[in-house]
Amino acid sequence: MKFDTQKMNMYGKRGIIALGIILFAIGAYYFYLGVTSGGVNIEISTVAEAEVGVPLDINLSIRNESNSTLKDVKVSLDIPNGAIVVGAREGQIIETRSVNDIRPSSSYEERFQMIFTEGREEGEKLTARVSYTPESIGARFEKETEKEIPAVKEGLTLEAEVSETIFPGEEFEVILKYKNTAQAVFESAELELDYPKTVTITKTDPSPIGKEKRLWNIGDIEEGSEGEIVINATTLGESGTLVINASLNAVFLGKSFTVQNKKIEIAIAPSPLSLKVTANEDPNYIAKPGDMIRYTLSYENNTRQDFEDIVIQAKLGGEMFEFGTMANVPSFNNFTKTTLWNKGSNPELEMVGAGAKGTLTFDIKLKSDYPIKRLSDKNFVLDIEAKIESPTTTEGVAAGKTVGIANLETKVMGQINVDALGLFRDAGNGVINNGPLPPQVGKATEFTIHWVLKNYGTDVNEVEVSAELENGVVFGKEIKVSDGRLEFGGEDGKIVWKIPRVNATRGVISSPLEAVFQIRVTPRPEHLGTAMPMLSMTIVKATDSFTNLTITNFDQGMTTMLTDDPTIKAEEGTVIQ
Repeated sequence: MKFDTQKMNMYGKRGIIALGIILFAIGAYYFYLGVTSGGVNIEISTVAEAEVGVPLDINLSIRNESNSTLKDVKVSLDIPNGAIVVGAREGQIIETRSVNDIRPSSSYEERFQMIFTEGREEGEKLTARVSYTPESIGARFEKETEKEIPAVKEGLTLEAEVSETIFPGEEFEVILKYKNTAQAVFESAELELDYPKTVTITKTDPSPIGKEKRLWNIGDIEEGSEGEIVINATTLGESGTLVINASLNAVFLGKSFTVQNKKIEIAIAPSPLSLKVTANEDPNYIAKPGDMIRYTLSYENNTRQDFEDIVIQAKLGGEMFEFGTMANVPSFNNFTKTTLWNKGSNPELEMVGAGAKGTLTFDIKLKSDYPIKRLSDKNFVLDIEAKIESPTTTEGVAAGKTVGIANLETKVMGQINVDALGLFRDAGNGVINNGPLPPQVGKATEFTIHWVLKNYGTDVNEVEVSAELENGVVFGKEIKVSDGRLEFGGEDGKIVWKIPRVNATRGVISSPLEAVFQIRVTPRPEHLGTAMPMLSMTIVKATDSFTNLTITNFDQGMTTMLTDDPTIKAEEGTVIQ
């Protein structure tokens, strides 16, 4: 056998190169594993339990156990809701920092300071990451670690003492007690109160800031200190539940945070003198422009004692009222929009006996048109705030008089209008309609139909405009649709314009919506000497988003007597031979 020495040498060299590549790949693979998996370790260390308002030290330790220097190292810490990190910007959710290169077999530690602004019983999970580029590879890697904090203790407590049940008009007391249980000072603390407009603050200790009586300046709350704020108030709310929300705020790193919330619920018992208001004898009445509304005020003595010198008043609010049409009232104050009944106007109010009841009524008309001046003028309502009171009080009630309250809000439904116009000459839309005019028997004449849509008072959804083509009329083509889509039904001759939503005041403040399409009209012998019907009544239907009612409107059917086309004479609409 004869050997080719040159070939043997060539194959030997190739084998050595291949073996070298394989060994390099294996080495690189194990190096990669060393760098990306077990080669870099990170760990979070902190105290077992955090406390609101107390800076929490979070240490992130990085150990490089690989054989390569870690370059361009970045460490980051997720910032949970209800927490801030010293040095982070307002609203920041991740704090990221660049650190020095970490050489092989060396460690680095980065310290974060986190302050929780609210407590949580379920604890909090801390998440940290380190990203780096190994010097010998050039690719970028990232590792993540987590640590659970079992709980975040409340550092500042807020408790409320209040009566469980009160009567309308009765004075009640709320005592708000706060205490600092943390090992920190809560700086520039404030108490903020949110309560309905039916509540009147009569006295407080200490005094609040400003005329609205909603904010109290407490100042720094030192470690272990406590205090209280006493508030006296009355309410003219209806029977039900009075809700008052108290918030305790403190400043951390120059910014104020809410550290405690307290929801206070007080039951308002039905008044001994009850009052109810209805509109047109329907508790769920929905009004429309031009309505005449009869309001009924029904009162009743729910006790076994008599009430003397009854006074009943009703205050009206709403832009849709036509106040000049008020009827069946003894007097009306046009400045305060209030009417009043007493024993002078109604002798039966001198005394309302035990268990007695009665009614008062008055009428008022609504405006025929919506008072729209701005794009935001929509969702009109009619408000009635009624009150009954007597100087007679019941035993055990800490009030100077007996008061009953009744409020009624009536929504005014929207209105959508469609105007159907027919034109022969329509140069404004670049349309040239062909065919004879006046229309002739057996010959086709083209016309354009315009549907113009205007919407008043409320936003509407699922708008549908429709009409049917009359005999001898066929659909030509769509010319313009400003919104939605135009559909032609084919054999039934029905044309439908569908629009998902139309905002209030469209076509009143802004330009109206419009759909334009072409039809072809071919008169028959029976149409001779008359105006030929072209289009049935145009109907618009929509869902009122404010009242959830279906509202409809229409425009009359259309003939070849094109009253909307100023270029057409009346006789040109009559079909000729």
